[in-house]
Amino acid sequence: MSRATFPDERAVSWKVLLPQGPEDKVLALGVDGDGLLGLRRTFPRLDVTPANGPYDLVILGDGCGAAIFDPHDIIGLLRDDGVLVAIGKAARGDYHNGIALSLYKSYASLPIEHPRIFVPLDSRRAALDGLSVHSPGSWRAQAALSLAKALRRLGLQWHLRRNVVNFYRRVEADACKGGLLEWLSQSLGYSLTDLVVYAGSESMRRKITALALADEGHANVVVKIADSPHGAEAIRQESEALAALADTPLASHVPRLLLEGQHNGYTIQVQTKASGKRYRQIARLTGDHFQFLYRLTMMSRQEVKVEDTMAWNDLKVAAEDPSYEGMPDYMLAVLNRILSGQCAQMKIVCNRIHGDFAPWNIRANRRQFFVFDWEDSQPLGLPFTDVFHFLYRQASLIGPWHMAGRLLSEMKQAATILSQLTGIPVEQVEISLQIWALREYLAHPSDHIGEVLRQIAGGSW
Repeated sequence: MSRATFPDERAVSWKVLLPQGPEDKVLALGVDGDGLLGLRRTFPRLDVTPANGPYDLVILGDGCGAAIFDPHDIIGLLRDDGVLVAIGKAARGDYHNGIALSLYKSYASLPIEHPRIFVPLDSRRAALDGLSVHSPGSWRAQAALSLAKALRRLGLQWHLRRNVVNFYRRVEADACKGGLLEWLSQSLGYSLTDLVVYAGSESMRRKITALALADEGHANVVVKIADSPHGAEAIRQESEALAALADTPLASHVPRLLLEGQHNGYTIQVQTKASGKRYRQIARLTGDHFQFLYRLTMMSRQEVKVEDTMAWNDLKVAAEDPSYEGMPDYMLAVLNRILSGQCAQMKIVCNRIHGDFAPWNIRANRRQFFVFDWEDSQPLGLPFTDVFHFLYRQASLIGPWHMAGRLLSEMKQAATILSQLTGIPVEQVEISLQIWALREYLAHPSDHIGEVLRQIAGGSW
């Protein structure tokens, strides 16, 4: 069975820090194919060999190394007010010594091999705030992050300079002028000092997320940036969910939408972040999780036929798609069962769901339980699917994986608890679980979800 694959554009997520827009002329040298695709989403007028200079922006990718291009030649390709970006190995080149070019911004790229976070290097506060927001699930990543923060608190940053993105200008200029930071400051009505950029996923609905650091007396905010129609749709979907939650008992547990707009070809959303510190990622479902989901399931509750749900119709479309020929027999067995007239006509209680209720989208401490990333939320989602999603994502992506039988048992137990709280019939757990597993397989095929579906198909759960 064929699968859609999406380019991994995350290594060029730093592009949102640039003042340039879609009308500017760009030259990219030594950037790989996925990176070029990510840059082209923002800069349609992009060359990969010098052709139509001078350029508003010249990018030297990691493939350039430090000695391939003479600095004087590179500078000659730039407009007087242009920007040069040097990444990784290229950033070791000497582009400003003896030449009228200034290094005006430098960002650490973490982790070194496959950068996903871009942290400002000229401010200890910015680096610590940026590193503190990131909350990895694995103990190795947690240990590495703790060490990085401890070294930065001591005033050390050699560990952050092992892979950097440097920004140079030919002339002295306000580093923020014309860029996202200036636009955000003007839109919010107070000054923001810097951005920490998080690359997001490689999915079709990918968004770049930034932590915007505010002046003293104002709160930092979360900025989501989309440079594709699919990403923009995800932002609109999240905005609708946050608006629906704004005047409910859950309002203090979710971000508040501050603004949504357009800048330099990007769709931009700004929302509040969790207040306080010492948040942790919780790997198991607790009473706080169940109480939150109980309140969520009380929203827009409605009994509908299974065939009228978005999830069922997604499966029907997938079954008719020729690209899905050759589905494993066990998957076909479950799919045919769900698409049968008997299942299609069943009535099921649907309600508001989060859609990506995973440990890394939740922050908790003694005082607060905060849930973010609502772009997959649906007003009429299948019941219990948030607990299925939580347990599966933790087991499959973070681990340990204890086999599908044990996971299914945990899913049914968690769904039963939620059924008792919400009054949604426990008999609806089985059909919701089957539909959820099929959709998870179609969206993110893996051996783990395949194992879950084999168990379901065999009836041994």
